[in-house]
This record gives sequence, structure tokens and C-alpha cells, in this order.
Amino acid sequence: MIDPMAELLGLKLEKVRYDFERETILRRLDGRHVVFGKVISGMDVVYKVEAEGTQSGTPKTKVVIADSGELPL
Repeated sequence: MIDPMAELLGLKLEKVRYDFERETILRRLDGRHVVFGKVISGMDVVYKVEAEGTQSGTPKTKVVIADSGELPL
């Protein structure tokens, strides 16, 4: 089914849905979430954090990232 508003604006429905979902996800990245692009070094730390996860999504123990930032390339 074609969304009449999307058709009126000349947009594909899939594109509208994608942009809406992406915008919702980006709003959730509010300083409490971490996004890894490419891990250059320290993959052992990523594995340790990953090991604290469970099937339900609740971590086994509290994981705190005390220092973070962007490394210059």
C-alpha cells in the first residue's frame, strides 16, 4: 500500500519509514549510549563488556565506562 502523503511528496514509503526509525534511534543516543565505528585497539575491552550481556539484555554486572572520547586519526 502506498502512503498518500509520501506519494504526494514524491517519497518512497520505505525511505520515510527508514528516516523516521533512524531519527528515533539517533534521539536515543543521548550521551548514555556508545556506538563503535571501528575498534582500532582495545578489542579485549569490547569482548569483556560483551561477556557481561545476557539473553534478556540485562547485564550480569554493572558496566561503567569511566573515560571515553574520540581518538584523533
